[in-house]
Amino acid sequence: MFNSSRQPKVHFWSLVSAFAILALLVPFAPGIAVRAQVVSPEVGEDGWVTFRYEDPTATLVQLYLEHGRNDLGAMCYSETGWPVYDMTVDGDGVWSYTIQLEPNFYNYRFIVDGVSVTDPLNPAWHPDAINSQVYVPGAEYEWVAVQDVPHGELREEFYWSDDTGSMRPYAVYLPPNYDHDERTVPTLYLSHGAGGNHIDWSTQGLANNILDNLIAEHKIRPMVVIMTNYNGLANYRTDLINSVIPDVESKFRVNKNPQQRAFAGLSMGGLLAADLLVNAPSEFGFIGIFSGGGLTIENIEPNLKQIRQMRGIDFSVGARDFLYEWWAVPSMEALDYYGIRYTGLLTPGDCHTWYFWRDALYHFLTGPLF
Repeated sequence: MFNSSRQPKVHFWSLVSAFAILALLVPFAPGIAVRAQVVSPEVGEDGWVTFRYEDPTATLVQLYLEHGRNDLGAMCYSETGWPVYDMTVDGDGVWSYTIQLEPNFYNYRFIVDGVSVTDPLNPAWHPDAINSQVYVPGAEYEWVAVQDVPHGELREEFYWSDDTGSMRPYAVYLPPNYDHDERTVPTLYLSHGAGGNHIDWSTQGLANNILDNLIAEHKIRPMVVIMTNYNGLANYRTDLINSVIPDVESKFRVNKNPQQRAFAGLSMGGLLAADLLVNAPSEFGFIGIFSGGGLTIENIEPNLKQIRQMRGIDFSVGARDFLYEWWAVPSMEALDYYGIRYTGLLTPGDCHTWYFWRDALYHFLTGPLF
């Protein structure tokens, strides 16, 4: 006959304790390897950075890194674009590449068997970003890094475009404490360049970091920043004025006075800024043209009076930019012809890169704006 009284009693908490002890012992048991967590990017001392990408099935993984030096020591594109580095793979299928970089922010992505991908271990805030970023610390670039200050909010909004007859996106930066303040704030509209989109300024351009830090230092006023997308539009100027701005001013607590609006764009976005300057000067108090152009004696003349009344015009370009002689110089000469005052950042060694455009935005924000 079965006698249950003779069976050993096993208590529930004794089992829990036993499994807990076993879990602690297993990683240290002989012959059992513990896989380290894959980290990318890993920034070490003296600017040494290791990039990693895990894919045991890949046959070739490369690092596409926004990094290059010319004879003046300024970071520029080469004729073929950013340098591409072949990564090496270990037995676990983890590809890696280590390089020494000087203090700055660097855009990068991986090319996996010919397909470009962002770093899955270091994604941007928006899934449509084409690059990840790494920051190599340096005192001279703290203004663009994430710091221990109040942070604004990035979000994506949609508006109805009369130009396309469809809903279209724009990215928004709301300053710190926006939801707890009843005051209206000025508005800055930013445009990307050719091949970009509405999230470029908040990913590659790091506009949100720059604004967070400058607002915290009381160097600029809090503002709402609208980052637009001109791709697919027949007329960007009319879409901005007739669709985007009314949508923004209906959704956000911004000052609707045109003198409290600013617009800045880079490269092709700089051409859009120039178009707004000459064709819609009464819609904005400030215009920033970064590495762009399009101003002529002829197109300035019709609205010369209104252009003279603008609160601030900024024209910034690097002297080694491939558009410098073709676009920038004639535009500055046209402004000079009419004696129109403008500020600007003109550097001898900079090219057509985000390194310069981040500097240009900083200069625009801390110089003429608001």
